Amino acid sequence: MRVMIIVNALTYGGAERQAVTDANLLAEYGHHVTFGYKKAGDLLQVLSSRVRLYNIRHQFMPVASFELLLHLLRHKYNVIHCHLFWAAMISMIPAVITRHHYVFNEHGLGNWRRWYHLLLIRQIYRFSSKVITPIKDLESSEYISFRRSSGRPYKSIAGRLLR
Repeated sequence: MRVMIIVNALTYGGAERQAVTDANLLAEYGHHVTFGYKKAGDLLQVLSSRVRLYNIRHQFMPVASFELLLHLLRHKYNVIHCHLFWAAMISMIPAVITRHHYVFNEHGLGNWRRWYHLLLIRQIYRFSSKVITPIKDLESSEYISFRRSSGRPYKSIAGRLLR
């Protein structure tokens, strides 16, 4: 399987570490993995040599999204797996246009989100093939209505991470 994993930066953080671990494990199992990132960091040294790197050079979301669209048109992936909000925003439209399966890994709801973030998140859920979240109790989440209204499946991975 050909997988592209996208994150904002390769600095030490929970989401970034999970993305690198996912990439390394998928490559170890024989999948073709490309890792897309905007900023290089210390985690670049932890990535397996079997994982191909793709540097997204632009920070401005529309330009980064267009750059990613051109990349996706040249390289056919089975799955686009993005971590965190920036990666989700730049990859959503290119994944829909190129008809790639699109997986969004949400690592927390965050208190920083304003009304327009929620509208954007609703669109991400709408176009995602799957939403993965580590939030244990989704029913108590104030954002659960956005998940339900999207009609897309979501899966909690918190139990497996805590074992």
